[in-house]
Amino acid sequence: MTLFSKLFRRRVKTGDAELEQFRRLLEIPDSFNEGFNLTSLLGTLFVALVMVPGALYMELVAGTGIGGAAQWVTVLLFVEVAKRANAKLSRAQLFILFYMSGMIMGRSVAGTPLFTQFLVRSDAAVSTGVAALIPAWVAPANLDDLPRTFLSKAWMPFIGLMIFREVMGRLDSAILGYGLFRLTSDIERLPFPMAPVGAQGILAVAEQVEGSAKAAGANVRWRMFCIGCGLGMIFGLLYMALPTLTGAFFGTPLMMFKIPFADFTPYTQDLLPATATGLSFDLGAVVLGMALPFFSMVGSFIGLVFTFIMNPILYEFGVMQTW
Repeated sequence: MTLFSKLFRRRVKTGDAELEQFRRLLEIPDSFNEGFNLTSLLGTLFVALVMVPGALYMELVAGTGIGGAAQWVTVLLFVEVAKRANAKLSRAQLFILFYMSGMIMGRSVAGTPLFTQFLVRSDAAVSTGVAALIPAWVAPANLDDLPRTFLSKAWMPFIGLMIFREVMGRLDSAILGYGLFRLTSDIERLPFPMAPVGAQGILAVAEQVEGSAKAAGANVRWRMFCIGCGLGMIFGLLYMALPTLTGAFFGTPLMMFKIPFADFTPYTQDLLPATATGLSFDLGAVVLGMALPFFSMVGSFIGLVFTFIMNPILYEFGVMQTW
């Protein structure tokens, strides 16, 4: 047996063991309860009316949204409100709140009328001449003479395209997404690496609400949940709150970390032409790397190395001259 075949067999065994480990993270429940009710609907309205505007503003200012924080804020807030009202939220209700909050907050500001107007009026787009190239059906010009509403003739082409894209996206999700889900989940039995992360967090909150903290693994889940929340709050204060508050009070923001990332391309473009280099300080990306399977991260690293090698070669051959 050659060395290559030994390594290949070892990797296959390791990969199978890792898959089984992901499959055993959560037990399949014997029964399912209804969780959609008035409480879930109120939670959805809270996210839509309070969290979404804040997320849109943060994405326009910092280039990144609230992300999963909105889901946990909604769940924890409603848990505390329920405690004050001498009521308890069931596990099914908490899962529905978490899922619906994620669906709403998963939307990006890109592709919305708010983003197109922000783009066409930005200093970067105006100074580089990009604003003059954006057609009126994407971002109407001379809006100062129009009423401050999206329900005007100038916005109808863009809103029509947005509705068409939304309908086609839902059809794509219902047809292709469902088919791929059946293939990967029922036939291939591939686990969803990030699903247990949210599920374990909801279980930790639910066990505290139900008073079942003595269950197997409950204390560990709650401890890990609190540690994660604490680290996220500290990082959020240093990453977003510090520059926002110092910029508002002193005029010059104090940044401990570059927002949204540190761009090293001007320093590496001579060595690595046509290759963008930088360092993101997104703590969520670090947590994502910890949760994803090992070979997924190996594939991402190989893709990164391949980009660093091929982009300069393509640039030298005249393929990527306009990067």
